[in-house]
Amino acid sequence: MMKHNSKMRIGDDEIHVWVVDMRASETQCATLRQWLDQREMERASRIPNLQTRRSFLVAHGVLRCLVGRYLACEPGAIELATHAQGKPKLAFPDAIQFNMSHSAEWAAFAFSANCTVGVDLEKVRALPGLPDLIRRVLCAEEAEELMLLPDCDRARGFFCCWTRKEAYSKAMGMGLLTGFDNFCVAADPDQPARMIHIGFDAATAAAWAIDDLPMPPGYAGALAYPGSRRQLSIKRVTDLGEITSAAP
Repeated sequence: MMKHNSKMRIGDDEIHVWVVDMRASETQCATLRQWLDQREMERASRIPNLQTRRSFLVAHGVLRCLVGRYLACEPGAIELATHAQGKPKLAFPDAIQFNMSHSAEWAAFAFSANCTVGVDLEKVRALPGLPDLIRRVLCAEEAEELMLLPDCDRARGFFCCWTRKEAYSKAMGMGLLTGFDNFCVAADPDQPARMIHIGFDAATAAAWAIDDLPMPPGYAGALAYPGSRRQLSIKRVTDLGEITSAAP
């Protein structure tokens, strides 16, 4: 059991990323659910799909467990709020900042001591009408780069590009309200992640770091944050018991 005073620390030049297998037993699900507050339970009740609702409950329970490690407090005692576009945050000011994303069987959680962070992961899957989708939702430079890829690589390229863009938009606190054609990232999945321009301004883009994250096979993931590149500490958790059993 984690002691209340065993606070996990993040260095000023670090970002911690947890990549977590969300497949939970009924017992683990019940344990995670008990720590959620009324607002989270009400949000979950409005999700019509049973599996999506279960994923929401598990992901938010895991988030509370992890935040509890950094604050050295019980998961149920943490007071969470959301930014205007739904990005979770602590209700009261604290040094720690975080973001989360979940897709299918996996979730990612990013934590920083002193800067905003955005994280996104997606299950790579076939999408109908992918060329048209690419041209519709991405900027012209990204679309051109992706359309040069072989057909068999294009879905992977799209989701790699999308997670890079989504991570930035989440770090900005805008989510899908961000105009995704108003900024450009490197789209080739086999090239390093980087921001190319924001509103055609390369200098503004240079003030942001984007990192691809090592994900399980069949997934793409990325992290974005302002400033120079930081040291990433990445932990993959394949058994939720590692997290739930560490909660006080």
